[in-house]
Amino acid sequence: MKKVIKQTQHREATHGKPAMTMGLDMGDRFSHYCLLNEEGDVIEEGRMQSVEAALRRHLASEPRMRIALECGTHSPWVSCLLSALGHQAIVANARKIPSITGSESKNDRNDAEKLARFAAYDPKLLSPLQHRSPERQLDLNLIQARNTDSISATRERRWPPI
Repeated sequence: MKKVIKQTQHREATHGKPAMTMGLDMGDRFSHYCLLNEEGDVIEEGRMQSVEAALRRHLASEPRMRIALECGTHSPWVSCLLSALGHQAIVANARKIPSITGSESKNDRNDAEKLARFAAYDPKLLSPLQHRSPERQLDLNLIQARNTDSISATRERRWPPI
C-alpha cells in the first residue's frame, strides 16, 4: 500500500494541477470567467470580449493555469489559443454535465464558476473532449463540400420532374 501512495504523490508532484483554475463561459460577444486559487476560493470574476486579442491580453502574461470551457462554436479556436499560450485547456462536453445545462440558476457567471470548480476538483467530471486538429477539420470540410456538390448534381438531374 505504501508503494501506491508514493507513486500517487510522485504523479501529483510531476503532473499536479496548476495553482490557479479558470472557468470560461464563452458567449458570442462576451465571455465570463471565474478564477479560483488552490483552496477553491474565488479570487477574480469578470468578463472579456470573445475575440483573440482580448483573450491574449488577459491570459498571455498569466502563469500556467487550468482553464475549462464548454464545447461550442468558439471552443475549437479558443482551446488552441489557450494551449498555445501555455495553459491547460479542458473542453467540457456540456451534454454530459446536467448540473450546468439543467440548472435553475443558469447564468454566465454561475456557469463559469461551476466549470472552474469541476476542473479544479476533477477534470474527468467535465467529460472532456478533444477537437479535431485544424488539418483534419479542413479535410472533413472538403469531404462534406464534395458530398454537397454530388447531392446538388443529383437533384439538378431530377429537376424538373417528368
